[in-house]
Amino acid sequence: MSTELSVAKSAFRADINGLRGYAVLTVVLFHFGVAGFDGGFVGVDIFFVISGFLMTSIIVGRLNQQRFSLLGFYLSRAQRILPALIVLCGLLIFLGWYILPAPEYERLAAHVAYSLTFLSNIEYYLEAGYFDVESEQKWLLHTWSLSLEWQFYMLLPLILWGLSALRLSRWTLIGIFVLGTLASLCASVFLTDKNPSMAFYLLHTRAWELLFGGLLVFAPRIREIEARWLEWFGFALMGYAVLFMDENSSWPGWRALFPVVGASCVLVARRQQSLLTNNVLMQWLGGSSYSIYLYHWPVVVFLGYLTVLEVHLWLWLGVVTSVLLGWLSFNLVENTSRRWLSHRRLISSFVKLAVPAAVVLAAAVCVHRLQGANWRLPDAVELIAAEAENGNPRNECHVNRGASSPSCRYGGDQIGAVIVGDSHADAVVNALAVAAPEGTGVIQWTYSACKTMEGVVMTSHPHDPSTYDCKAFNHWVMNEVKAQGVTNVPLVIVNRSTSGLGRPGDILRGLDARKPGFHFGEPYNTADMAFLKDVQEKMVETSCKFAQFRPLYLMRPIPEMPANVPITMSRWLAMGKKGEISLDLDAYRQHHAFIWSVQDEIAARCGAKILDPLPYLCDAERCYGSKNDIPLYFDDDHLSEYGNRLLVEMFREVFAPAVSHKQLSQFE
Repeated sequence: MSTELSVAKSAFRADINGLRGYAVLTVVLFHFGVAGFDGGFVGVDIFFVISGFLMTSIIVGRLNQQRFSLLGFYLSRAQRILPALIVLCGLLIFLGWYILPAPEYERLAAHVAYSLTFLSNIEYYLEAGYFDVESEQKWLLHTWSLSLEWQFYMLLPLILWGLSALRLSRWTLIGIFVLGTLASLCASVFLTDKNPSMAFYLLHTRAWELLFGGLLVFAPRIREIEARWLEWFGFALMGYAVLFMDENSSWPGWRALFPVVGASCVLVARRQQSLLTNNVLMQWLGGSSYSIYLYHWPVVVFLGYLTVLEVHLWLWLGVVTSVLLGWLSFNLVENTSRRWLSHRRLISSFVKLAVPAAVVLAAAVCVHRLQGANWRLPDAVELIAAEAENGNPRNECHVNRGASSPSCRYGGDQIGAVIVGDSHADAVVNALAVAAPEGTGVIQWTYSACKTMEGVVMTSHPHDPSTYDCKAFNHWVMNEVKAQGVTNVPLVIVNRSTSGLGRPGDILRGLDARKPGFHFGEPYNTADMAFLKDVQEKMVETSCKFAQFRPLYLMRPIPEMPANVPITMSRWLAMGKKGEISLDLDAYRQHHAFIWSVQDEIAARCGAKILDPLPYLCDAERCYGSKNDIPLYFDDDHLSEYGNRLLVEMFREVFAPAVSHKQLSQFE
């Protein structure tokens, strides 16, 4: 391989160390919710650029000197990454035994195993779904980036080693890097809108950021005056991303060019004496950046566990604690293991890393096989935690692919009602079936994250876009209703109707709103009044078509709690405290005012009947997440099988002696 590196492998780069300091600082402040750092997640992208540059430098340099060892490279990466990660995972398994209810402990054990085998990014991608737990409850969520980097480390030396055997010219090698970078960038841009979870977590859509860093190895040195301006320009790009990107920005995609190009400019500038990077704070943070990154997220999760993350004093205490834990890990674990493993033979170093990793991995496997060991905590804690799994057990009936439903029947053979909608309908179908008279059954037509409106195209959903087709499913439902003709069998529509609307209350008050999660042919950039008018027309049009063929019932939106009910309640009880999770009734009415008005219009114009769950879930002031100390929800917005039974009385109205369809037609 005929390229020479301009920086020796042993040279310490103060600019790189300082850039690491900025990267970890922005990530930490973002995750703790510090104002002004809404785009702090770009620190991970900066880390990717640095890693790509350093790994390519090491591999190309040693290949040039004809002393590259593939096993040696892999072991050096393991020595750098594994010791601190093993200790963190071991600590979490140990602490989890005393504080985590069985479902959470079982999940933690699985995540420990995936983290130690560097597969966590793939697991988190596969977990991403409609019923996935909130990210703030995954203790090792941040290890996705370590797994992705490790996968890159596995492939890059093999590719460069193979290319070196071909004795390619410098420009040919650069061309291959450029092609790989562009291919990955194009995949990232395409999939960020089509499949955002894949674009975020997987290597093929993130590799361009590391390859971009690798390209910098071939960059020529520049003069000091140019370097100064380039460095400032790089910090301006990164600063823009931190200040003006946020969680609602499609990411990574083309927007990730801001931190990637920005970090690259700083690396190319190579300014070793710059006050921006070579200052005491950034050098100190940069030295401990890996361990700070490792420990900050579990601290965030723990403060969320204590429900104090929104308290400013605790927030800043968490930031300081993260930095101190990272510093301790750097000195006690990273430096100690580096000295302990240095100058040892490959086999000896491998054994000294593999044994503790295997011990922690075995402990995680045992916990997972024991399903979280539910005998550790008081029975009351585990009973509450178990409600997180108490959803509709018939998973096969609620689909998220294709364009039809299996039409599952609940109850007797004589069909008394059909329920249509999304996961909120799936969550209450058993209550509807219990309300049915003896011998009467209910048919389920539900599709995940799919609003019951003809022509709707859902853009915000967690499913595989190649098989997910809400629009086709709604078309199938309408055709089924028409094919069955006029009948007295009611149709019950249940949706999480306000989800994906942006902020309807803000729209009506002329304030900024989020981008809608669906459209009817042409995507909307903003959830404005024109968008709401289209939603109103489509809801009325679709519902009135249904009402031409059968009695129609619309259920008001289910109150959505401010926290995951079973997880939060079980955590509180495990710490010896009790609390009530509830929602202010006025806040509910304000949030759902638009949907209520549309449902009222449908009732007036099409003869639909309204089913109101509020009298069964709320009092005069608040809606509650539990009853008799048992959660009514299996997360924050889906009623559990225990909770949906409170609506049985409401659903009995559906099966009351039906008014003939001819009588209903007078409302048309």
